[in-house]
Amino acid sequence: MKTAIIVPIKTNNQRLPGKNTRLLNGKHLYRYLFETLKKCDTVDSIYIDSSDNTILDIAKEWGFKVIKRPVRLDSPDTSGYDLLNFELPFIEEDIVCQVFVTLPFIKSKTITESIKFLQESETADSVLNLYPMYDRFWYQRIPVNHDPNSLVGTQYMDPILREAGFYVFKKDVFLREQKRVTSKFVEFIVDPDECIDIDTMQDFIYAEAYEKWRQNN
Repeated sequence: MKTAIIVPIKTNNQRLPGKNTRLLNGKHLYRYLFETLKKCDTVDSIYIDSSDNTILDIAKEWGFKVIKRPVRLDSPDTSGYDLLNFELPFIEEDIVCQVFVTLPFIKSKTITESIKFLQESETADSVLNLYPMYDRFWYQRIPVNHDPNSLVGTQYMDPILREAGFYVFKKDVFLREQKRVTSKFVEFIVDPDECIDIDTMQDFIYAEAYEKWRQNN
């Protein structure tokens, strides 16, 4: 089955305005993912979705296909599913990977292996990409993954699995179920270092510090 990557990019972000074009250690944030996507040579098409003509022009310079998003879909009330339902009619491929420029450290190998995981599955319609978090978690005053009366080192605990921030699914099943994590999914574990996701200024500062450390090591 043919595969496509779709990258939604908006410029009116609420929590960190202009984050997608902000300089991260001297390089535009979007450039990190764009460079990664150029290495995904087993993918048939890469689409950039935005209402911003400047972003779309940049995407064309990189050789990507573009989808012009209506400004009405830039609203904070627009859900990820609203965007996918708008985008998917423009996509001809069978398998779709949705990924965001706010994941600057995701690797091309991870993306392509996740897609291959779905292609080779005989039963799954989507891949739920996850990474482990070793810590003590509570929900509504109840410990989720530990016993407060037994202070076991966090490295010995069963981790909580958190969504890695990119998704792989069959287009026709999403359109039928309206879920990117479909009823028949498989789990794919990702390195936590690849899953630094930038939503806030605190996230951005951490990512910039990590990138400086990465370059020095």
